[in-house]
Amino acid sequence: MRFSQTYWLNYKNLKPERVSWHEGLNVIIGPNASGKTNTLEALSMLCGWGQPRRTKLKDLINWDVNGGAKLYSRFSGEEEISVLIKINERRSIKISGKQGNASVLRVYVPSLSFWSDDVRLVEGPPAVRRNFLNQLCAVLVPLYARKLYDYKKLLRHRNYCLRRGQPDGLIIKAMAPLAAWLWSYRRTITDLLKIGLKEVSNDLLEFDFDIDIKEGSEGFFDDPLEGFYKSLFALKKEELNKRVSLVGRIGMT
Repeated sequence: MRFSQTYWLNYKNLKPERVSWHEGLNVIIGPNASGKTNTLEALSMLCGWGQPRRTKLKDLINWDVNGGAKLYSRFSGEEEISVLIKINERRSIKISGKQGNASVLRVYVPSLSFWSDDVRLVEGPPAVRRNFLNQLCAVLVPLYARKLYDYKKLLRHRNYCLRRGQPDGLIIKAMAPLAAWLWSYRRTITDLLKIGLKEVSNDLLEFDFDIDIKEGSEGFFDDPLEGFYKSLFALKKEELNKRVSLVGRIGMT
């Protein structure tokens, strides 16, 4: 799938304009503060990703107008679809005239956005790499985004129980199969990423490098469910002392 035509209204500093896109490489040029980054951010949202850089929805609307903003695009490729995003106090998405959501949209137009600050994938904290891996998994396995959403809800409940000193056995029982499912797909996607990088690294890089994934605290287990429970047992005292869950976050090195 590819962009064929886009239109935006009242989105940040972008003037209302229809843009036609060509197959292959499209280059956006212009002076500073002319809207190049805002254009790329709008395209990213039209592919089903959230507002950029954790911006509040109200900050995406042009300050000089009343009402909300609109983003519209037509996509060509395996099929022809249209996407309309309305931004106000909430964000609504319509796909070819039918109400949809970001997870469904990403199935139609799988994509990843790379920004100048993505160098933090190498230099930044593990949370940056976890977020990238989550996005990559969601693109390749659309169900992953829903599973991750459900898991994060349970993780918040568990942290609440730990802070209050309340039992969390039932929450762990619900978290465990989700954690195992997520870990198994992260393993698979990381292996695919290794293969892809190996194919291009010889042409792009003058040095060798490797990517690995770390799960829990007890090393690698063939069964991710076993690894989850082993890590919970190993970190139980530390979690009770710190009153926060230390299991379930994956880092890449």
